[in-house]
Amino acid sequence: MVLNRAGGVSGMAVAAAPTVVFAVVNGLASLNPALPATVVTALLTFGWRLRRREPLRQAMVGLLIAGACAAVAVFTGEARGFFLVPILIPVAAIAVCVVSLLVRRPLAGLLLNRLAGGRPGWRDDPRLLRLYSVATLVCIAVNVFNFAVQLALFFANETAWLAVAHIVSPVLFGVVVVGTIALARRVMGSGPTPGGQPCEY
Repeated sequence: MVLNRAGGVSGMAVAAAPTVVFAVVNGLASLNPALPATVVTALLTFGWRLRRREPLRQAMVGLLIAGACAAVAVFTGEARGFFLVPILIPVAAIAVCVVSLLVRRPLAGLLLNRLAGGRPGWRDDPRLLRLYSVATLVCIAVNVFNFAVQLALFFANETAWLAVAHIVSPVLFGVVVVGTIALARRVMGSGPTPGGQPCEY
């Protein structure tokens, strides 16, 4: 299951730990103690992931993002600076999604087809291509919403709510991922392609 691949509920909680620690310590004290507390938490979560034998790349990404957030906060001297990197991530995701649609290789298919049990030739099945294209469009919409909300909270200097938005975002994408995989499996189990030939995924 997708949730298991993400480390389960405990894995999602650990991924959110640096952000939670930053928001809590910053709210109770100030930016200065919040930054080292966040870095220590990020290192602890990195060690936890390695102990669970999660892929090194996945563990490194979490550590690097937390480090980058802390570095930006130090550079700006503001607590809200911690969330500048998460605010920009949706912009990059939107660009990748748009390019993938333009070249007829929707990102949802590239990332999720194997998880759904599909074969490499999924682009030859109009139904799967359409499904993954729609799923990619949904991801674009979620990213646009995510960016707009976080940008508004940033300019309003709502640090606590920025933390909430940062934590909730992966949950929204998790819903999209699970729904896409379920629909793809349903399509693959519905028989031959509209042309009458069995589809090769």
